Amino acid sequence: MKNWGKIFAGTRLEKQVEAAFVPVWCELITKGLRPGDGWTIVRDRIAHRAANEVVRRFLKTDCDTLFMVDSDADFGPELLGQFRDYEEGWQYDALQAFYVRRGWPPEAIWITPTGDGRYLHNIVIHPDACAPVAVIGTHCALFRREIFETMLTEHPEIDKESFDWFYYPRHGVETEDSMLSNEARRLGFKLGATTHVKAGHISKVIVAWETYQEYLAINRDAIMKQIVQTDIEVNNPLVELIAEETGETIEVVKEKILNGSKNVRQAWKNPKGAEEVRKFYGDGPHYLYDLAAWNISEYYREITDPLKEVKGKRVLIVGAGIGGEAVLMADANQVDCFELPGQLKEFGKKRLGEKVQYLDGETVMEAVHGEYDLIVMVDVVEHIHPDEFDQTMDHLANHGKDFYIHANFGQQDLYPMHYDHKKLFQAWQERFGLKQEGNYAFTREKQLSE
Repeated sequence: MKNWGKIFAGTRLEKQVEAAFVPVWCELITKGLRPGDGWTIVRDRIAHRAANEVVRRFLKTDCDTLFMVDSDADFGPELLGQFRDYEEGWQYDALQAFYVRRGWPPEAIWITPTGDGRYLHNIVIHPDACAPVAVIGTHCALFRREIFETMLTEHPEIDKESFDWFYYPRHGVETEDSMLSNEARRLGFKLGATTHVKAGHISKVIVAWETYQEYLAINRDAIMKQIVQTDIEVNNPLVELIAEETGETIEVVKEKILNGSKNVRQAWKNPKGAEEVRKFYGDGPHYLYDLAAWNISEYYREITDPLKEVKGKRVLIVGAGIGGEAVLMADANQVDCFELPGQLKEFGKKRLGEKVQYLDGETVMEAVHGEYDLIVMVDVVEHIHPDEFDQTMDHLANHGKDFYIHANFGQQDLYPMHYDHKKLFQAWQERFGLKQEGNYAFTREKQLSE
């Protein structure tokens, strides 16, 4: 990993610059810069044009990194030193300091992709976190020179004196920050955010890390109540079941649930081959926490709500996880579940009891027999090792009439175990004459019995 090198600080002066920003900027350029650094101010231009002018001026210097800061940011002169010396952040090509949206209530600008073109606004708790994100805001962020130069080479027909790195799309809701971020990610650059470096947002009140944590503390009971009540019975809460399974306190389990995918990323050690990948999913409690966080999310509920309408069917749930889909379907259907042998499967069996039947077998090919009206696979397809993809999916196609599938082939930064099977998945659909109806339903043009 290389450091940020010489830094060029740039800001855009809005029409009405916050008075509190003046000493912030003055202290930055007098106390925060190091030999070889530079700075600039752009004024009398609308926001995205001013941002592009900052970039043009930066590229005319020999500096390695652009530090962009908005004229309503609040921080001390030591911030830039913290930023540039933070070695964990060097793995990224652009790195954003923690900040919250202007005004009240505070909302963290910490945005990750869902894998299907949507974005999630995350709750951020850890005071020294560093993680990949989908969008970098210009409020307080570092950008390596290569990002802007590579974008220029992608469009040789446009003169660099009129090139727009930041722009607003016509008829769109995206910001100039998100458009730059989207193209940077498309070109392979890594975007990250950290709470190691924290900037405030000047408004009627200055909202910063402390304010945001106060806001979370006020609402924590409501958040945790939502977690606790997500289960098949109100008196049998999910958090207590996980605590009983792991031997941890309820508070520790709650904290790990709020950390979501971090639990899985830390456990993933790049297993080799299909057998090692299956063993990863069977070993350890990491997926209990991550799946609990996923199952309480609004996005998961949006995906799985249509399953509540399925009644009187013979259903197979592949990759049953902690039992979220089974909870929705067991009372009105005959439900079989397949999960890889290990702690996750045993937890699901304890949670669901006699409501469903768990199939025995190391693989889908060993376990699945007979014919099912519907096979449900929510965020499972992307976890199948490439060596077993065709065999697994073909076997299921031979035993299911219809399918309900949500797949996330992206988010490799957050989930390094995701495989991009888009082409294989499309070929499988075509091979078995599966027509997509709606977002996640796949129906055979010719049924098995025909």
